[in-house]
Amino acid sequence: MNNIIHVLDSIPGTRKTSGAIEYINENPSKPILYICEYKSEIDRVCNLTHCVQPKSAYDENIERYHSKKDDIKQLILSGRSIASSHALFVNFDAEIFTAIEKIGYELILDEVLDPIIKVTSRYNSADYKTLEDSGHIKAAESGKIHWSWDVEKESAYDELREFCETGLLYKAGDLNQFLYLVPIDLFNKASKVTVMTYRFEGSYLYQYLLVNGFQFVPETNIKSLNSAELKKHIKEHIIICHHKGTDKLRTISKGRHKTNGYTFSYNCYLKNIINGKVSNREEFKKFVSSRLNLVFRHIINNYDNALSVSSVMYTLPKEFSGISLVEKEHKGKVFRKRIYNVDRKKTIPAPRISSIKCFVPFNCRGTNEYSDKAILIHCYNHFANPAIKSFYRKYKDLEIDEESLALNTLIQWIFRSRIRNFKKGEKVYVYCLSERMESILKKWIDSL
Repeated sequence: MNNIIHVLDSIPGTRKTSGAIEYINENPSKPILYICEYKSEIDRVCNLTHCVQPKSAYDENIERYHSKKDDIKQLILSGRSIASSHALFVNFDAEIFTAIEKIGYELILDEVLDPIIKVTSRYNSADYKTLEDSGHIKAAESGKIHWSWDVEKESAYDELREFCETGLLYKAGDLNQFLYLVPIDLFNKASKVTVMTYRFEGSYLYQYLLVNGFQFVPETNIKSLNSAELKKHIKEHIIICHHKGTDKLRTISKGRHKTNGYTFSYNCYLKNIINGKVSNREEFKKFVSSRLNLVFRHIINNYDNALSVSSVMYTLPKEFSGISLVEKEHKGKVFRKRIYNVDRKKTIPAPRISSIKCFVPFNCRGTNEYSDKAILIHCYNHFANPAIKSFYRKYKDLEIDEESLALNTLIQWIFRSRIRNFKKGEKVYVYCLSERMESILKKWIDSL
């Protein structure tokens, strides 16, 4: 059992993936499992190496749908080098873990994944309270939830029972909420595990591995670019912008100015859009929407008039963006497509911006899709998930570094833009609607 994690910790855009591709090609006889977030990166690795990716198809011989999970089991058993997704990786089971250990696979994880998932799609705190009060579930001292109810298969709680049976369902500390932890065997069965990211110690994954007894060493076989010159480039090419009219309205208190008190945290969006009065909801939505439009025009007029609306990318909590992912099938293949699906009650419109092309989730990482963007408007004051904070505090006696977590997501988001190209003269212009996020970003740039 392996408890060593090799970490390639390097600024985004320093060609970590290219280094991994080179390493895979230099070791054709070594079975490697390359895990990344996006299909485009999986395709890239497979096109440039001998890695293959799992596929799904209908098997006429057994009259059954052959899933990607079925396929990756067969590929692993045959010792092939594989490139696959985070989503499939966290669903590996005991049979796959055994094969990984037996064959001696090396794991390369391109960007961190979230190891703790809040189970909110169907079950909430009221469900937890009902089941606990009825004696059907009980949380152990470790937080692990044990099931003691012989519920029928077709009941509303069948899926929750299945979570419990994996031994990976936990209580969220002092909160009556369910958390699902990814199997620790994802990281201790491979002969070697390498994580490629930036500021690893500020991630949820680092905390999760730390409390499970893992040790961390620098990765030396996979190479990335020297970051000294790149840091100089970042200091010269990330421009923190200001807009006087917005600056004086965005904070709770600022001298003698009257302010609206918006913090732009998730709870702020929730309070004003979902739980607030209709008049407050419309006022808040109008404020954020108008700031998006005022700021991007201000940046074009006052910072770089060669840019246009197509240069904009922005973010806010995804559920208020109007953007959703849908699956479309074409010629037997399933594609995921972004659509703008306005819920007038929840959506903050960006009328002068093409939202589908310009909205980039605040936690986006590991993609080059937005590498032409130069105007970056960040409208989210990011804090740790309260359920995950409560879990670590109660059961692991560990406090999450809120500032480090916020900075990590902000840096990764900024590096989806053209700054990742490291091209001289190609500046990016960043406006943070949250003064806290601006301060965190400024401190990081000054420290480089």
